[in-house]
Amino acid sequence: MTYGTHSPSMERVAPRVPDDVLAHFSMAGDGAHCRGVAARLAAAGITQLAVLPWLVPGQTLEQFIETFASEVIAPRV
Repeated sequence: MTYGTHSPSMERVAPRVPDDVLAHFSMAGDGAHCRGVAARLAAAGITQLAVLPWLVPGQTLEQFIETFASEVIAPRV
């Protein structure tokens, strides 16, 4: 069974997940938004995050990692 964004499994269950539930278990957006979400989770006592990269068309995994690292984990000030 696969769980990618376009897998049959995901397409079957995605419509059943309410937006408010999705908001509690995921984050998506630019670096500033994701840093804010991570900060709120840390303030709530969360000490670990798992990242499941869903690449935009044309984006490589390496590009995702570099962007996530530079904009979310260690942004330049």
